[in-house]
Amino acid sequence: AIAIQNDTATMLAAEDFPYSINDEPTDEWTIEQLLHWCLLQGERRTNERRDELIAALREQLEEGKKVLMEAHEQAVQASAAEDGGADDEVVDGGTAGAATASATNGGEKSTGTDDDVEVVGVVPAGGRGVGEENVQPADSSAAAPAKPSAAATAKPKAKTTKAAGTSTVYAEIIDGLYAGQTFELQPKPRSPCFIGRSAGKKFRDRGISMPQDGEVSTTHGKVEVKAGKPYYTDVGSTNGTLLDGEELEANVPLLITDGMKLLIGAETIKFTLG
Repeated sequence: AIAIQNDTATMLAAEDFPYSINDEPTDEWTIEQLLHWCLLQGERRTNERRDELIAALREQLEEGKKVLMEAHEQAVQASAAEDGGADDEVVDGGTAGAATASATNGGEKSTGTDDDVEVVGVVPAGGRGVGEENVQPADSSAAAPAKPSAAATAKPKAKTTKAAGTSTVYAEIIDGLYAGQTFELQPKPRSPCFIGRSAGKKFRDRGISMPQDGEVSTTHGKVEVKAGKPYYTDVGSTNGTLLDGEELEANVPLLITDGMKLLIGAETIKFTLG
């Protein structure tokens, strides 16, 4: 379809149209030439809009992939944590059971304390029964119940999962078309907050959307978290991002400091760390 449109544009441009698409119509133009010029202008705008939509869809696709991968990793970690907890319960339970059985078997031979020994089913030679003078107290070491092993009494160590680093950044537009607006950005690892002219969901819900500022690129920059600290990165915008009058290098993360001001398009944005 694109090739057909290009061929049509070329044919119309070559057929009785001696002007450029960038020329402005004059009174000398014929009706046919004016119609051809309008058609070419409309086609160019359509192609530009098409390219913007394709770029936006690709960005949304990549973002969706990142979100799915993050969810997958979290599910794997949760599953591994549950499996580890089940193994600990089996080992501790088995050791405790063995200790309990040992204590029970020891108790069958003798019960009680050193001061009050009760011998079960023992009749010494000579016919004397329990309680006579020649009855010797049972060995306290034999009478004492077996102590549970350290493994049986030790409490299982609680498993702790280190939470992923998060950071809150407040972005206040202090000059420009959107002056007075403040955005609360909460970037997460592998899930940055995007800034741009796009009105897509991820810009409106988690980032900054400035569709009326023509100097801002569709996706101008992003705020992301690295090692628990927030960074701003210009992703290769057309007009760039300025810090104190100096243009930032594209695709190079810049550490966000409290009170830092960036010029993005026609908007001056002040960042405050939460």
